[in-house]
Amino acid sequence: MSTTASSPTLTVATYNVLADSYIKPEHYPRCDLDVFVSEKRHPRIIERVVGFNADVICLQEVESSLFALLAERLSLLGYRSFWQKKVSRNKPDGCVISVRAPWRLIGESSLAFSDNIGSPGEKSGHIASFAIVAHGDHRLLVINTHLKWEPLDTPREKKIGLVQAIELVRTVPAFAIPTIVCGDFNAEHGSSVLNTFQNAGFADAHPHNTFTFNTSDPARKIDFILHTAELCATPHATPAIDDATVLPSDTEPSDHLPLIASFSF
Repeated sequence: MSTTASSPTLTVATYNVLADSYIKPEHYPRCDLDVFVSEKRHPRIIERVVGFNADVICLQEVESSLFALLAERLSLLGYRSFWQKKVSRNKPDGCVISVRAPWRLIGESSLAFSDNIGSPGEKSGHIASFAIVAHGDHRLLVINTHLKWEPLDTPREKKIGLVQAIELVRTVPAFAIPTIVCGDFNAEHGSSVLNTFQNAGFADAHPHNTFTFNTSDPARKIDFILHTAELCATPHATPAIDDATVLPSDTEPSDHLPLIASFSF
């Protein structure tokens, strides 16, 4: 984090770490099974996260055991962290937001999505975590979320991820401060989900051809750092992947790649 006399900058990272509970080796036929051993993978995740050197870190698919290890390590580096578990009984993971001094975490909350699509059924349990961070007179809202995955041919009127996106953007104006939304959106540019954020005034911090995921071909971008117009984004370089890149691996412990961007006012 660097600061000018009038305005600080904020570096933000987002990363879906791949929950142990969701690992099905048959979905990763190119991977050595050794990369899924938690005793080896968790330390790699922690080192990957520490290496972001970001002021605010947003993580998805974090289970309680990994959070305990992450929070302990990050606290030694000046971070304050909180974990919001998904509200479904069947979901062991949740979202983490970690904030590093001199930025201060001055407020935290969460939104359990209603998933209201007009038909009965068990809710997804997905959430969005909210953190208000401050540096001097500057305040920002950072939102971390993991929207529901759905098959591409899901009819628009049944897209729970779209309903979640709409519900999320409707909460933002109440805060009335510059906002950054991070997370795994399980959607691509041009989708109804991303159009919802774009129509609400959010811009993408990274180029459209920055790929973050390739487990189900082809390689594509489904993770995002979005921001409102009050902020100017400078994206950090992301490792290049294509359809054949093996994820997870010894160097990339998740099936997603992280995104990092710096923001100025």
